[in-house]
Amino acid sequence: MGKKIKKKLDEPTAVQETAVDNDFSEEAQDAIVKTMAASEVVDTKPVESEQKTILVICSYPGKEELVRKIWDKMLPVVDKKIVSVEEDLPIQEILADLIIDESVAEKFVFVPAVAIPCAPVSFGELQMPIVFKDAKGGLHYNNRLPVLIDKEVMAIQLGEEKTEDPEMLMKKYITSRGRAVEAAFKEGNFVTPVLRGNPCEHVVMEALIRKKYIVANTAGLDAITPLLLQTLFDE
Repeated sequence: MGKKIKKKLDEPTAVQETAVDNDFSEEAQDAIVKTMAASEVVDTKPVESEQKTILVICSYPGKEELVRKIWDKMLPVVDKKIVSVEEDLPIQEILADLIIDESVAEKFVFVPAVAIPCAPVSFGELQMPIVFKDAKGGLHYNNRLPVLIDKEVMAIQLGEEKTEDPEMLMKKYITSRGRAVEAAFKEGNFVTPVLRGNPCEHVVMEALIRKKYIVANTAGLDAITPLLLQTLFDE
């Protein structure tokens, strides 16, 4: 196993505060998705011979059933491959394994551990390049949010990359696709990070009601699992 990730997504200092609205609305997101170049979009039509996986979702060990259940509810029409990964497993190793996996398509959407959609999502919007902006204005490209992966491009980059810093790897890859959309916790309704074992329940509920995603580490996901089951599935 490789070295541990040197730089993770920093927890926003205001993670316990309620987010505020701005112009980055769901309508704006949809408009951005519609303008993506056709060559960048993964075709969701079945392959005539053997259909390959176009959506790979990472899960922490023991949470695979929960992750699949939520994604099946929010995006039921796309076949999914659930991959179990430890939290400290470098993204380079995960992507390297998927690149040589012949069951995975040449272009696929990769969902790091762990991103939870809070509402129905389309396959098209998962392909939008995203950079997370923290409370101090820092930008994070290695950010737990879905990203479109082109195997050929990523394989070349993994072969050329001289650093073990996953942030540098993902920044180079994502920016090569064009200008990424900035998503922040305190701005708009895109994402709420849950990166502690005792998150504020009101913040999590607010995310489930009006955000697109919750992203969580292992401690955060353990803490909010009962709330996810109760809110999304009435269990």
